[in-house]
Amino acid sequence: MWRTDRPSCECGDCREACARMPGWFAPNEIEPAAAAMGLTAAEFVRQHCTVDYLVGTAESGGEIFVLRPANIDDRPGEMARPVPFGQCKFFIEERCAIHATKPMECAVSMCSQWEDGDHSRIGKLWDNAEAQRLIREWIGFEPAMPQFSIADVFEIIRRGMQS
Repeated sequence: MWRTDRPSCECGDCREACARMPGWFAPNEIEPAAAAMGLTAAEFVRQHCTVDYLVGTAESGGEIFVLRPANIDDRPGEMARPVPFGQCKFFIEERCAIHATKPMECAVSMCSQWEDGDHSRIGKLWDNAEAQRLIREWIGFEPAMPQFSIADVFEIIRRGMQS
């Protein structure tokens, strides 16, 4: 069971997570987040989100594409970089600028709010043809897994060890 309330930004662990890497939206959260900013879903995704991915046993062919806020080093509306670490673009002055509509992963992953979940749990919400179609529609291109270099792999390992 997931909590659906949005805890405050007072927790140091939560703030640290926002400074390290944005969380993933659930598919049904894009339109409310866009509406709160006076944007269409496509405008919101192209201006503020990055397409991330999860490799698994996807209905969509083994790759599950998901949406998350861009980090400050990303180019919104594009695929995530192979090394996706970086501060969320909405984490401003130690607070979430979209707190009321922040991604599900941000709302439930810290402070022991998951009962039995992990990062892939939200990926599973995107693991269907309709959610993958929406991503393609909103971004305007066919998403594809990025190509990793050996340097990317070492950077992911290094950053993972710092977490």
